[in-house]
Amino acid sequence: MGNRLYGLKLILPLDLQEIVEGFLANLVPWGWEESKDKNQVQIKIIFNQPELAQQTAHFFQAKFESIQTEFFTLSDQNWLQAWKKFFTPIPVENTFLILPSWDKTNPEPYLPIYIHPQMAFGTGHHSTTYLCLSFIAELKPNPSIYFLDLGTGSGILGIACAKLGMRGIGLDIDPTALDNARLNVRLNKVEHLFSVKSGTIKRVETKFDLILANILATPLIKMAPFIVQALNPQGILILSGILQEQAAQVIDAYTGLGLNLVEKRGKEEWIGLKFVR
Repeated sequence: MGNRLYGLKLILPLDLQEIVEGFLANLVPWGWEESKDKNQVQIKIIFNQPELAQQTAHFFQAKFESIQTEFFTLSDQNWLQAWKKFFTPIPVENTFLILPSWDKTNPEPYLPIYIHPQMAFGTGHHSTTYLCLSFIAELKPNPSIYFLDLGTGSGILGIACAKLGMRGIGLDIDPTALDNARLNVRLNKVEHLFSVKSGTIKRVETKFDLILANILATPLIKMAPFIVQALNPQGILILSGILQEQAAQVIDAYTGLGLNLVEKRGKEEWIGLKFVR
Protein backbone atom coordinates (compact mmCIF):
# COMPACT_ATOMS: atom_id res chain seq x y z
CA MET A 1 0.00 0.00 0.00
CA GLY A 2 1.41 3.41 -0.95
CA ASN A 3 1.36 6.59 1.05
CA ARG A 4 -1.86 8.56 1.03
CA LEU A 5 -2.27 11.53 -1.29
CA TYR A 6 -4.92 14.23 -1.04
CA GLY A 7 -7.11 15.36 -3.90
CA LEU A 8 -9.10 18.53 -4.52
CA LYS A 9 -11.80 18.85 -7.16
CA LEU A 10 -12.77 22.32 -8.40
CA ILE A 11 -16.08 22.68 -10.22
CA LEU A 12 -16.39 25.98 -12.07
CA PRO A 13 -18.26 27.74 -14.88
CA LEU A 14 -16.67 27.64 -18.33
CA ASP A 15 -16.04 31.38 -18.34
CA LEU A 16 -13.69 31.06 -15.33
CA GLN A 17 -11.51 28.33 -16.86
CA GLU A 18 -8.76 30.56 -18.27
CA ILE A 19 -8.27 32.73 -15.20
CA VAL A 20 -8.36 29.71 -12.85
CA GLU A 21 -5.71 27.98 -14.96
CA GLY A 22 -3.55 31.07 -14.61
CA PHE A 23 -3.71 30.79 -10.82
CA LEU A 24 -3.18 27.02 -10.94
CA ALA A 25 0.05 27.40 -12.93
CA ASN A 26 1.47 29.19 -9.90
CA LEU A 27 -0.24 27.30 -7.09
CA VAL A 28 0.13 23.73 -8.41
CA PRO A 29 2.85 23.79 -11.09
CA TRP A 30 3.07 19.97 -11.12
CA GLY A 31 -0.18 19.92 -13.07
CA TRP A 32 -3.84 18.98 -12.86
CA GLU A 33 -6.49 16.99 -14.73
CA GLU A 34 -9.38 18.69 -16.51
CA SER A 35 -12.70 17.57 -17.91
CA LYS A 36 -15.58 19.70 -19.13
CA ASP A 37 -19.04 19.64 -20.60
CA LYS A 38 -21.27 22.37 -22.03
CA ASN A 39 -21.82 24.10 -18.70
CA GLN A 40 -18.83 23.57 -16.41
CA VAL A 41 -15.23 22.50 -15.95
CA GLN A 42 -14.00 19.98 -13.37
CA ILE A 43 -10.36 20.23 -12.29
CA LYS A 44 -8.68 17.56 -10.15
CA ILE A 45 -5.47 18.39 -8.28
CA ILE A 46 -3.33 16.02 -6.19
CA PHE A 47 -1.32 17.08 -3.11
CA ASN A 48 1.04 15.24 -0.78
CA GLN A 49 -0.21 17.19 2.27
CA PRO A 50 -3.86 17.73 3.25
CA GLU A 51 -3.08 21.27 4.40
CA LEU A 52 -2.04 22.23 0.87
CA ALA A 53 -5.30 20.90 -0.56
CA GLN A 54 -7.26 22.88 2.05
CA GLN A 55 -5.27 26.07 1.46
CA THR A 56 -5.83 25.84 -2.28
CA ALA A 57 -9.55 25.28 -1.80
CA HIS A 58 -9.77 28.30 0.51
CA PHE A 59 -7.89 30.43 -2.01
CA PHE A 60 -10.39 29.74 -4.78
CA GLN A 61 -13.43 29.93 -2.50
CA ALA A 62 -12.33 33.39 -1.37
CA LYS A 63 -11.79 34.64 -4.92
CA PHE A 64 -14.72 33.06 -6.75
CA GLU A 65 -18.12 32.49 -5.17
CA SER A 66 -19.23 30.29 -8.07
CA ILE A 67 -16.47 27.68 -7.60
CA GLN A 68 -17.42 24.48 -5.76
CA THR A 69 -14.80 22.33 -4.03
CA GLU A 70 -14.66 18.64 -3.06
CA PHE A 71 -11.91 16.62 -1.34
CA PHE A 72 -10.85 13.01 -1.93
CA THR A 73 -7.91 10.71 -1.16
CA LEU A 74 -5.87 8.11 -3.06
CA SER A 75 -2.59 6.26 -2.69
CA ASP A 76 0.64 7.42 -4.31
CA GLN A 77 0.72 4.10 -6.17
CA ASN A 78 -2.63 4.93 -7.72
CA TRP A 79 -1.37 8.41 -8.62
CA LEU A 80 1.68 7.01 -10.38
CA GLN A 81 -0.44 4.45 -12.23
CA ALA A 82 -2.70 7.27 -13.39
CA TRP A 83 0.36 9.17 -14.63
CA LYS A 84 1.53 6.09 -16.54
CA LYS A 85 -1.72 6.16 -18.51
CA PHE A 86 -1.46 9.90 -19.11
CA PHE A 87 2.25 10.37 -19.75
CA THR A 88 2.80 9.66 -23.43
CA PRO A 89 6.03 10.49 -25.33
CA ILE A 90 6.15 14.12 -26.48
CA PRO A 91 8.28 15.13 -29.49
CA VAL A 92 9.54 18.71 -29.49
CA GLU A 93 10.55 20.40 -32.76
CA ASN A 94 12.22 17.30 -34.25
CA THR A 95 14.87 17.59 -31.53
CA PHE A 96 13.75 16.25 -28.14
CA LEU A 97 11.52 13.36 -27.13
CA ILE A 98 10.12 13.67 -23.60
CA LEU A 99 9.73 10.21 -22.09
CA PRO A 100 8.56 8.95 -18.69
CA SER A 101 11.30 7.27 -16.68
CA TRP A 102 9.79 3.79 -17.23
CA ASP A 103 9.44 4.10 -21.04
CA LYS A 104 11.94 2.06 -23.07
CA THR A 105 10.92 3.55 -26.44
CA ASN A 106 13.79 3.95 -28.88
CA PRO A 107 14.16 7.75 -29.03
CA GLU A 108 16.13 7.92 -32.29
CA PRO A 109 16.56 10.31 -34.04
CA TYR A 110 15.51 12.48 -31.07
CA LEU A 111 17.48 13.43 -27.98
CA PRO A 112 15.62 11.70 -25.11
CA ILE A 113 14.67 13.56 -21.93
CA TYR A 114 13.52 11.18 -19.20
CA ILE A 115 11.22 12.58 -16.51
CA HIS A 116 9.96 10.82 -13.41
CA PRO A 117 6.64 12.50 -12.55
CA GLN A 118 6.38 13.72 -8.98
CA MET A 119 4.96 16.77 -7.24
CA ALA A 120 7.13 19.15 -9.25
CA PHE A 121 6.94 21.22 -12.37
CA GLY A 122 7.41 20.21 -15.92
CA THR A 123 6.65 16.99 -17.75
CA GLY A 124 6.37 18.74 -21.10
CA HIS A 125 2.61 18.24 -21.28
CA HIS A 126 1.88 21.76 -20.08
CA SER A 127 1.90 24.42 -22.80
CA THR A 128 4.27 26.71 -20.89
CA THR A 129 6.92 23.98 -20.59
CA TYR A 130 6.51 23.01 -24.23
CA LEU A 131 6.96 26.62 -25.37
CA CYS A 132 10.30 26.87 -23.56
CA LEU A 133 11.44 23.52 -24.93
CA SER A 134 10.54 24.60 -28.46
CA PHE A 135 12.79 27.66 -28.12
CA ILE A 136 15.63 25.54 -26.69
CA ALA A 137 15.27 23.01 -29.50
CA GLU A 138 16.11 25.73 -32.02
CA LEU A 139 19.39 26.67 -30.32
CA LYS A 140 22.59 25.31 -31.82
CA PRO A 141 24.57 22.91 -29.60
CA ASN A 142 27.24 25.03 -27.98
CA PRO A 143 29.43 23.83 -25.07
CA SER A 144 30.56 27.41 -24.37
CA ILE A 145 27.05 28.53 -23.31
CA TYR A 146 26.50 28.84 -19.56
CA PHE A 147 22.80 28.85 -18.65
CA LEU A 148 20.46 29.43 -15.72
CA ASP A 149 17.17 27.54 -15.39
CA LEU A 150 15.28 29.75 -12.94
CA GLY A 151 12.48 27.96 -11.08
CA THR A 152 13.79 24.67 -12.40
CA GLY A 153 10.97 22.44 -11.06
CA SER A 154 11.54 18.99 -12.53
CA GLY A 155 14.72 20.24 -14.23
CA ILE A 156 13.36 19.52 -17.69
CA LEU A 157 14.53 22.78 -19.29
CA GLY A 158 18.04 22.54 -17.86
CA ILE A 159 18.25 18.90 -18.91
CA ALA A 160 17.26 19.91 -22.45
CA CYS A 161 20.07 22.47 -22.53
CA ALA A 162 22.53 19.89 -21.18
CA LYS A 163 21.47 17.47 -23.93
CA LEU A 164 22.69 20.14 -26.38
CA GLY A 165 26.04 20.22 -24.60
CA MET A 166 25.51 23.44 -22.62
CA ARG A 167 26.60 23.86 -19.01
CA GLY A 168 24.46 25.45 -16.33
CA ILE A 169 22.60 25.48 -13.04
CA GLY A 170 18.98 25.31 -11.96
CA LEU A 171 17.51 27.25 -9.04
CA ASP A 172 14.34 26.55 -7.09
CA ILE A 173 13.05 27.18 -3.57
CA ASP A 174 10.77 24.12 -3.36
CA PRO A 175 12.56 21.15 -1.70
CA THR A 176 10.22 18.64 -3.41
CA ALA A 177 10.99 20.13 -6.82
CA LEU A 178 14.72 20.07 -6.11
CA ASP A 179 14.60 16.39 -5.15
CA ASN A 180 12.70 15.58 -8.33
CA ALA A 181 15.08 17.65 -10.47
CA ARG A 182 18.14 15.88 -9.04
CA LEU A 183 16.53 12.51 -9.76
CA ASN A 184 15.81 13.53 -13.34
CA VAL A 185 19.34 14.88 -13.82
CA ARG A 186 20.67 11.45 -12.80
CA LEU A 187 18.18 9.64 -15.04
CA ASN A 188 19.46 11.64 -18.00
CA LYS A 189 23.13 11.27 -17.01
CA VAL A 190 23.89 14.98 -17.33
CA GLU A 191 25.31 15.56 -13.83
CA HIS A 192 28.58 16.76 -15.38
CA LEU A 193 26.75 19.57 -17.20
CA PHE A 194 23.76 20.54 -15.05
CA SER A 195 23.31 20.86 -11.29
CA VAL A 196 20.42 22.22 -9.21
CA LYS A 197 20.45 24.10 -5.95
CA SER A 198 18.17 26.05 -3.65
CA GLY A 199 18.18 29.78 -4.31
CA THR A 200 16.64 32.83 -5.96
CA ILE A 201 17.72 35.21 -8.71
CA LYS A 202 18.29 37.99 -6.15
CA ARG A 203 21.35 36.19 -4.76
CA VAL A 204 22.90 35.31 -8.10
CA GLU A 205 26.18 37.08 -8.84
CA THR A 206 27.20 35.05 -11.91
CA LYS A 207 26.45 36.17 -15.47
CA PHE A 208 24.76 33.78 -17.91
CA ASP A 209 24.66 33.46 -21.69
CA LEU A 210 21.16 31.98 -21.54
CA ILE A 211 18.45 32.38 -18.90
CA LEU A 212 15.23 30.35 -18.88
CA ALA A 213 12.32 31.25 -16.61
CA ASN A 214 9.01 29.41 -16.84
CA ILE A 215 7.19 31.03 -13.94
CA LEU A 216 4.24 33.50 -14.14
CA ALA A 217 3.82 37.03 -15.42
CA THR A 218 3.69 38.84 -12.07
CA PRO A 219 6.90 37.37 -10.58
CA LEU A 220 8.63 37.71 -13.97
CA ILE A 221 7.87 41.44 -13.95
CA LYS A 222 9.05 41.82 -10.35
CA MET A 223 12.27 39.92 -11.02
CA ALA A 224 13.02 41.67 -14.32
CA PRO A 225 15.85 43.91 -12.99
CA PHE A 226 17.61 40.94 -11.38
CA ILE A 227 17.17 38.70 -14.43
CA VAL A 228 18.44 41.33 -16.86
CA GLN A 229 21.39 42.09 -14.59
CA ALA A 230 22.38 38.41 -14.66
CA LEU A 231 22.33 38.23 -18.48
CA ASN A 232 25.59 38.56 -20.40
CA PRO A 233 25.94 40.96 -23.35
CA GLN A 234 24.48 39.23 -26.41
CA GLY A 235 22.75 36.85 -24.00
CA ILE A 236 19.42 35.14 -24.69
CA LEU A 237 16.41 35.23 -22.35
CA ILE A 238 13.48 32.81 -22.73
CA LEU A 239 10.35 33.43 -20.65
CA SER A 240 7.09 31.51 -20.33
CA GLY A 241 4.19 31.02 -17.93
CA ILE A 242 2.53 34.13 -19.38
CA LEU A 243 -1.15 34.35 -20.28
CA GLN A 244 -1.93 36.09 -23.59
CA GLU A 245 -3.44 39.14 -21.95
CA GLN A 246 -0.36 39.58 -19.73
CA ALA A 247 2.24 39.42 -22.50
CA ALA A 248 2.34 43.16 -23.21
CA GLN A 249 3.18 43.97 -19.58
CA VAL A 250 6.00 41.43 -19.49
CA ILE A 251 7.38 42.67 -22.81
CA ASP A 252 7.33 46.27 -21.57
CA ALA A 253 9.15 45.30 -18.36
CA TYR A 254 12.06 43.73 -20.25
CA THR A 255 12.32 46.02 -23.26
CA GLY A 256 12.26 48.90 -20.79
CA LEU A 257 15.46 47.45 -19.31
CA GLY A 258 17.22 47.34 -22.66
CA LEU A 259 16.36 43.90 -24.06
CA ASN A 260 15.06 43.34 -27.58
CA LEU A 261 12.10 41.03 -28.18
CA VAL A 262 12.96 38.72 -31.07
CA GLU A 263 10.03 36.29 -30.96
CA LYS A 264 6.62 35.88 -29.36
CA ARG A 265 5.19 32.37 -29.56
CA GLY A 266 1.78 31.09 -28.46
CA LYS A 267 0.25 27.74 -27.49
CA GLU A 268 -3.36 27.61 -26.30
CA GLU A 269 -3.80 30.58 -23.93
CA TRP A 270 -0.08 30.80 -23.06
CA ILE A 271 2.74 32.90 -24.51
CA GLY A 272 6.48 32.30 -24.68
CA LEU A 273 8.94 35.15 -25.26
CA LYS A 274 12.50 35.26 -26.53
CA PHE A 275 14.70 38.31 -25.91
CA VAL A 276 18.29 39.16 -26.70
CA ARG A 277 20.50 41.69 -25.01
